[in-house]
Amino acid sequence: MNRKNMDMLAGRLRQLGFSEDIQYRLLANVCFAPAHFEIEHQMLVGADRCKFSVHCVRGDQDLYDAIYFIACLRKLPETPSDLSGIDASMHKIDWQALYQGKEGLVLGDPVQDTYIIADLLQEAINFDKDGLVRYKHWSGTSLEEMVPNLGYLKTQFEISQRF
Repeated sequence: MNRKNMDMLAGRLRQLGFSEDIQYRLLANVCFAPAHFEIEHQMLVGADRCKFSVHCVRGDQDLYDAIYFIACLRKLPETPSDLSGIDASMHKIDWQALYQGKEGLVLGDPVQDTYIIADLLQEAINFDKDGLVRYKHWSGTSLEEMVPNLGYLKTQFEISQRF
């Protein structure tokens, strides 16, 4: 591992807006000596989110470089008034943590939480036909692929560019 290379790469990523801990995150990836890896960074601007993914590649001399990055701005959709109850209930749950099987996500009782979440999901399926509320809460998580009309919703609320 070349420390000067890591310092230079960390400096470039800080200029893009990455936090000061980027050096640690780079080293955590490089210590496994992968041929390539991605580092992600998110910025919140009001209710909107901008996600940066930087693709780093190991070159011939075992030096890493950021060869491109992707910026994706995701506008938070407004929830129709008839779905505000579902939206408020879904907001209380850490969906990514739930999907990963972590405990204590809603009320602290895993069995009770399961019933609450199952009822909420059924309500979302019945009333959120276009998937807007699910997109709002699941976009950017492992659950994103389960959102109906995902492609259409992304074209409405996301702009991305590769640099």
